Amino acid sequence: MPKMPVKRTTNQDSSRIGLGVTHIDFGEQPGQLIQLAKSLYNSRKYQHAIKALERALTQGFKSVELLNILGACHLCIKNYIVAEKIYSEVISIDRNYSSGHANLGIALYEQGRLEDALSAYQKALKLDPKNANFHINIGNALLKLGTNTDAIEHYQKALKLNPSNFSALTSLATALIETGNVALAEITCLKAFEIDKRSPAVLNNLGHLSYEKGDLAAALSFFEQALLVDVSNVDSLFRIGVIKFKQGNKELAVERWHQVVRLDKSHSEAYFNLGVHYQEVGDLNSAAENYIRAIYYNKGHKKAFNNLAVVRYRETNFSEAETLLRTVLTIDENYLDAILTLIAVLRASGKTGDALEFTSRLMLERPSDVVFYAHAMSLKFNEKYDEAIDLMCNLVVKNPRDIAPRIELLKLYEGSNRINELGALVYALVEEGFGNSSIVMLYTAIHFIRLRKYKDALELLDAFEAETLLGEFTIQRYENLGLVHDKLNNIPEAFSAYQKMNEATIQEHGSYSDKIESLFYDLNARKKDIQGYVKSGDKSFLFEDPSPKIGFVVGFPRSGTTLLDTIMRSHSSISVIEEKPLLSRALYKAFGGTLPKLEDISDKQKILMRKTYLEGCEEHLGVEYKIENLIIDKLPLNLSWLPYLDIIFPGAPIIFAARHPYDTILSNFMQNFALNPSMACMLNLKTAAELYVLCMDIFEASVENLDLNVHLYRYESIIADFDNEVSKLLAFLELDWEDGVRDYRKTAMAREKINTPSYKQVVQPIYSESAYRWERYKDFISEIFPQIEPYVEKLGYSDCGAVNTWVFANGFSNNRQLP
Repeated sequence: MPKMPVKRTTNQDSSRIGLGVTHIDFGEQPGQLIQLAKSLYNSRKYQHAIKALERALTQGFKSVELLNILGACHLCIKNYIVAEKIYSEVISIDRNYSSGHANLGIALYEQGRLEDALSAYQKALKLDPKNANFHINIGNALLKLGTNTDAIEHYQKALKLNPSNFSALTSLATALIETGNVALAEITCLKAFEIDKRSPAVLNNLGHLSYEKGDLAAALSFFEQALLVDVSNVDSLFRIGVIKFKQGNKELAVERWHQVVRLDKSHSEAYFNLGVHYQEVGDLNSAAENYIRAIYYNKGHKKAFNNLAVVRYRETNFSEAETLLRTVLTIDENYLDAILTLIAVLRASGKTGDALEFTSRLMLERPSDVVFYAHAMSLKFNEKYDEAIDLMCNLVVKNPRDIAPRIELLKLYEGSNRINELGALVYALVEEGFGNSSIVMLYTAIHFIRLRKYKDALELLDAFEAETLLGEFTIQRYENLGLVHDKLNNIPEAFSAYQKMNEATIQEHGSYSDKIESLFYDLNARKKDIQGYVKSGDKSFLFEDPSPKIGFVVGFPRSGTTLLDTIMRSHSSISVIEEKPLLSRALYKAFGGTLPKLEDISDKQKILMRKTYLEGCEEHLGVEYKIENLIIDKLPLNLSWLPYLDIIFPGAPIIFAARHPYDTILSNFMQNFALNPSMACMLNLKTAAELYVLCMDIFEASVENLDLNVHLYRYESIIADFDNEVSKLLAFLELDWEDGVRDYRKTAMAREKINTPSYKQVVQPIYSESAYRWERYKDFISEIFPQIEPYVEKLGYSDCGAVNTWVFANGFSNNRQLP
């Protein structure tokens, strides 16, 4: 939500008080020329005054008083550098001229040189300690520097010297609002209001107080009254925009903020809020442009830096995002949002170890609650759930009324299948009075879902609107609402909820349309390369280095690969690496950003690919790498990289996971994935189907042109005949049957985290309700039928499984009995 700053107020003549200073002191000035210049200045005829004064200077008439007025005129037309030179000359003529020091401070202040301005103001006050305006100027500089308590002290001293000083009252009110002292701020505002009921400064501050109380109607009324007095009042326009944005009238809010930056091109908060708006609607280019402007006019705008980093993160420009975030942390080393975003960026760029090292170092160098929180998140991303939970529990004990660490605990418990702990925590939160919190209600509903109490969950999810949640929580609400309606067989409601989930995901993360287009271009190029590639004996390469036995699980996402993963890791002779981009890193190491044609890959590059891949295996498995187990790499969309797997591990066993194509695409549409270009395709049935076609075409071309060692695993068959299907799988892998594979749920429950959306299902017994679920949704997904029907035939799912074979590529078939 765009922020409502309070540092911009105005006095009667619309000059800024909170950000600027208008207490120009002329001193005692004799002479007719000086009086004329003062008259022109007071009439705001600054250029005429400047010409008159410059004419006097050319005639040899030069004095401190004349230069002082000349400097004031340049200040008013924003020639701050010229004004600085003039006032520096004034002080060189008379170092004891207090007004010269004060006005030099104004010129420095307006250039953003706050420390220098404060020093000049303090010199002026030392020369004239009873000047209330000098106290106000010092207060304004301190307020801008963030030392609000000292600023308030100087405003109060100004009021002791002059109890009816209007500028002191308005500036004090601003500072009190900043510090949250609403009661005293209101009293101060009302005193100023008695002096001038039409002052935009007072009306704006009264509006802000009403806003803080939650009375948006009263706040809007005050800001609009201020705008009637001064149609160009940027503070009123800005704050009206904030309220309209909050009320949902975002078009008018954006219009007001554009007015603000036209009137004041240096208004960093207006740029920042425009950036927030454009980021929300997925226009990342416009968002970035506005964040950059906000930073240009406020080099310390940590939120703009952070949000710009988020934009770069979404554009997968991880290097620039990391640089921006490290800059933020030089501004505020304890800024939690930046620390957490940096952890996410490091994680996305494959540097999860760096993220953990970063927060571990913070724990040693400057431990604090913020750092503990960030370290817990880093531990979570590195799948160290027990440590993350322990750290977050310590934060809860230390801050018993702070709900934030307990919200994170809810996520940790749910994500690591600690259902009993999840239930205990939501119960405790309800008992402590947080039961009306939308987030607590959401996780209470999630707990009911995990207990299969779907009607109770639905009642809770219907008790609040998605709009009461922010970001990922909104998405999560629709996800669970869809799941509950699906379980209760409310098909239209379920499909609608999943549609809204995906729409909310696009609003939160952007459409990814450019990245999807680029992905499809790459897949088509890869398909063409594979279709033109014919492997022959003289092209094969024999690796001399020893390596563990490696196998692969591939398939389109949501084809039962996580269930298969869990079953296999229940076997004593199998180690599984889950969802790690080992191959893509090996390819990048060997080729950089551009892949050569398959036939052009050199033996040296093959050796490097294999070496890099095996190093990744050892990194993820640790000591487990050295035992004689079969290592299974489960990453479904390696389906589109089969030739490269075959190049570095010729003849390796490949398990192709199959599921009815309609069920597969529907299930992807219904998942709340962590986004990348491939998963972003699943937000829309059309792009999900297009991705499916491309992946299956690549699979078919790979099977046709390569001598692959492939085994079919069918999701529906394992539901119908578990022992038979698993026996065939183990025989293919040349392993003996073990009774432990039947107890795969125990294996799942013992794991800290399963890195796919399927973790909620694999801890449950196998149910047949997910098989052929598409039939219940056929009226909603029929648009993909013409495109996908050929693959229903090829995979042997015609007439819901009446065909007993699957046929892919010329002459390649694998007989499998379907349920």
